[in-house]
Amino acid sequence: MISVLRSFSLVVFACLTLNSLVYAQTQDAKHQLIPLENLAALPSKSLMTLSEDGSRIAYREKTEKFDGIVVVDSQSFELVRAAAIGEIQATRLQFVTNDIVLLHVEEQRKILGYIGRHEMSAVFVLNVKTNKIFQLMTAGYGIKLGQTRLGRIKGFTADRKAAYMMAYDDKNRHNMYRVNIEKKQRPRLVKRGTADTIDMFIKDGEVIARERYNQDTNIHQVESKVDGNWIDIHREETPFITKSFSGFTPDKSSLVMVAQNKDTGRWAYYLVALADGKISGPMFSHKDKDVESRVYGKDDVIIGVKYSGFKPSYEFFNNKLNARFRGLAAAMPNNTFYLQSWTDDKNTMLMLMEGEMSSGQYIRYSNGALEHVAFVRPSVAPELVSHATPYEFKARDGLTIPSLLSLPIHKEPKQLPAIVMPHGGPESYDKVTYDWLVQYFTNRGYAVIQPQFRGSTGFGSDFLYAGRGEWGRKMQDDITDSVQHLAAQKTINPERVCILGWSYGGYAAMAGITLTPELYQCGVAINGVSNIPMMLDREQKEHGRRSSVVEYWNEAIVNGKRTMAELKASSPARNANSAKAPMLLVHGTHDKVVHISQSEEMYDALDDLDRPVKMVKISKGDHNLYTAEHRLKLLKEVDAFIRQHLPVRD
Repeated sequence: MISVLRSFSLVVFACLTLNSLVYAQTQDAKHQLIPLENLAALPSKSLMTLSEDGSRIAYREKTEKFDGIVVVDSQSFELVRAAAIGEIQATRLQFVTNDIVLLHVEEQRKILGYIGRHEMSAVFVLNVKTNKIFQLMTAGYGIKLGQTRLGRIKGFTADRKAAYMMAYDDKNRHNMYRVNIEKKQRPRLVKRGTADTIDMFIKDGEVIARERYNQDTNIHQVESKVDGNWIDIHREETPFITKSFSGFTPDKSSLVMVAQNKDTGRWAYYLVALADGKISGPMFSHKDKDVESRVYGKDDVIIGVKYSGFKPSYEFFNNKLNARFRGLAAAMPNNTFYLQSWTDDKNTMLMLMEGEMSSGQYIRYSNGALEHVAFVRPSVAPELVSHATPYEFKARDGLTIPSLLSLPIHKEPKQLPAIVMPHGGPESYDKVTYDWLVQYFTNRGYAVIQPQFRGSTGFGSDFLYAGRGEWGRKMQDDITDSVQHLAAQKTINPERVCILGWSYGGYAAMAGITLTPELYQCGVAINGVSNIPMMLDREQKEHGRRSSVVEYWNEAIVNGKRTMAELKASSPARNANSAKAPMLLVHGTHDKVVHISQSEEMYDALDDLDRPVKMVKISKGDHNLYTAEHRLKLLKEVDAFIRQHLPVRD
């Protein structure tokens, strides 16, 4: 079991009703500082979801006295059930029936008999009627001991009494199992797979398709069962997977494939017929946006897509849903709406709204009207929240770079001190959403620049592939150019700029201090990479020379043409002698994505040269510094560092 979950009675939490929520009011929004504790706090309401008939709402409640799952009546908001869960990283809540709620969780922990710490995922069942909680699948209980990913559900039986899930057996075969969701039982084998099976697709209790990837042969294939025989409906030799197969069409006659549209250079939604592999589409495609994720209905059926963009948009097979989202975007253009759940008849939708004058708010759309449900962060007053504005600029080689700019709400946007915040990934991108680090800086009087450098996702494949082999080179130039662009417009003061980043952004922060030492007055790297060859070597040792992970990093960073000398020249730890500005290094001791030795290497290099540097280790912190305690520790260190090296001048 990932974590001990304790159940509590209705009486204890009878006061937990959504309509009693209020947000923190302020007397003078223009000059009030948001406390660090409020900024670092995890959402007090999260993971909110509707039951399929709309009669109940479930969500995670996090206060000083209670951290757990709450189920309420959706109209009266009267409490139905509450169960404490404690400090676990919950990722999703899901109603199976009105009385069965699934809690998807992740955790990093040690496994008996295995070396190191591992990223775990699992699903717990909360029975609202009986108040019982148990884990759906447990490693070693009818399946192989030591496996870590047991958190994905592929569908349910027609009576909703069992779930279909995948796991490895003792012979390392990846199988499909039927798992009882009414009581704890050993999983029952449905279909045996192979060691290279990565997914299966099930219809009416029978596996009718499976996806495989062999890292020795580099063969990616999808097989369909036709007349009792497995036939290939997709087969490709590739060092890493480039096409995503993620669910069924509503009639379950085809699989959904997300692949590059060669006409637009954007990722689009195609159909692959199970009968013969015929590809049709694209069904969902946009000339200016990528299909970023799929919207699932019941049992692995896809009902629509979410497109990429600073403010994500949706498209569905259902035209009524399309019209509703167009109306929301038109009515509130400076806000972002994330679809959370909906009723089976699609008449009621629950959404998370973020953006202008919002620290996060759940709203319900029903019968043509919007209704407030709950504030996500009641300790952060909406009138104190800054707004991210999209804009573009030209890089030195002429490439258009999308970017976001957040400004303090109480200062004139002229000659401001600035924080450059390159995102992690690097294959990801920023959105118009609530970012607690951005809000800290703007609340304190800084402009925050978030350049979407080449190599970022969300802006087309050409833009993505333009970043191949450009760590420390053109990708870093884009970040530099973002500063110079706003300095030329006199929005920021070029002599008062700090760079801060997380993960790849941490690499970019260290590279900024060492490769462009005259540009920044200080730098902060959180869980960042300082030595590229050392990173590649560690990935190879952990995953194997022929693994798809290593193949991906070699293509993304080396791109078949960068020499070892060039990689060292782009490694901040190898260029520490160029650094002038003070550097703060923060790293979680349990980070499994970027090993803490990367920050230690940078610290040693700077310290040996007597450069101003401080390293802070967050005890038990993971890559995302998930807990409020870890984030507050980070924020206090950043606050002290910034006030010392880039203080705001009134």
